[in-house]
Amino acid sequence: MWRAGRTGTLPVVPNIVLMLVLSVFVLLVRLDHGSLDDWDEAVYTQMAREMLQTGDWLVPQWGYEPFPHKPPLYIWFVASSFKSPGISEFSARLPSALAGIALVVLTYAIGRAVYGRAAGLLAGVLLLTSSGFVWFARYVTIDTTVTRFIYLAIGGYRRITYHRQPAYWYVVWGAVALAFLTKSAAAFVGVAPIVVDVLMYRNVRLTLGSRHFWGGALIGALVLIPWHGNMYYRLSSEFIDQYVFVNVLNRTTSTVDGNSGDGFYCLRVLYVQFLPWVFLLPLALARALIQYRVSPPGERLMVMLTFLPLVTYSSFDTKLPWYLTPVYPAAMILVASLLVGIAQTRGRIATASIAIVTALSVVAMVAIRPEHPLGIARTGQPPPKIW
Repeated sequence: MWRAGRTGTLPVVPNIVLMLVLSVFVLLVRLDHGSLDDWDEAVYTQMAREMLQTGDWLVPQWGYEPFPHKPPLYIWFVASSFKSPGISEFSARLPSALAGIALVVLTYAIGRAVYGRAAGLLAGVLLLTSSGFVWFARYVTIDTTVTRFIYLAIGGYRRITYHRQPAYWYVVWGAVALAFLTKSAAAFVGVAPIVVDVLMYRNVRLTLGSRHFWGGALIGALVLIPWHGNMYYRLSSEFIDQYVFVNVLNRTTSTVDGNSGDGFYCLRVLYVQFLPWVFLLPLALARALIQYRVSPPGERLMVMLTFLPLVTYSSFDTKLPWYLTPVYPAAMILVASLLVGIAQTRGRIATASIAIVTALSVVAMVAIRPEHPLGIARTGQPPPKIW
């Protein structure tokens, strides 16, 4: 089926299929390559393994002792993956890779909705050429999964603001709750643009007066309260201390496990993880900022999703490269909109050049797997052996 879009006439369903095929090829091929030799991969895998062995799916454990630092949703995904085809490097990494595939499709969908189909298609392809995104989507850690839920919430919010469909508040609140159940308070960094947009550009009274808003909030509460209530009932003050103070507050005010960096750490991470598109990101941001005040909500959200996590995590004492994962899709959507604008202005030669560079970047990402992105090496004790 063919539909006219802002940037031309392109097939909708084949584009989604193309995004799925490319992302499956880049993110699933040789997913079992290399052992789980990094600290986070080893810890999350061992926690999922112990969850299966003990049968306790409510209290995360490590070393068969309660380990309530993180919510359980991602551990549930990994433990479920272990049931079939069994415990292996592939099944341990599969939930993160599937989240990455879903995130590529969401990037295409949001980019298409905001800037047109050509920009959405290019944004999805560009995301697959980002070494940081590809690495963390093929890595046993929670950040790709939480980013998937963040962009699901962003997509739902755009439907509310641009298409005036308030029933999407159920999607927004449900996705926010799932993001929180994946990485607790860190999810708020990703959904903060929604709060900012409501306060600055929408009628707050109208928003709070929507029955769908409060219905979605109730759904979110029903998702979050049972597990948190059970953990407090079973562990009491230990849960509050580990979950709130150790996992959240300590990371903002002190250095955890020696993972520190100066004020330019996040910018250096972006430089490494966004090559070769990092050089176009300032131009794309400048182009979006010029029209920021009169931009539709989707464009404003892309700008805020690029800036807010970057500024927030630059101020934290604990710094890790995967904290910036929520920046990747928004940044690629902005860069894609810039490149499509150039192609429309300059004609076929510019379009062909962009297509060739993009294709070569995808081939390079598949042929030459990226090494650990900047700062991924962990300090302290070596990781535990899994098998």
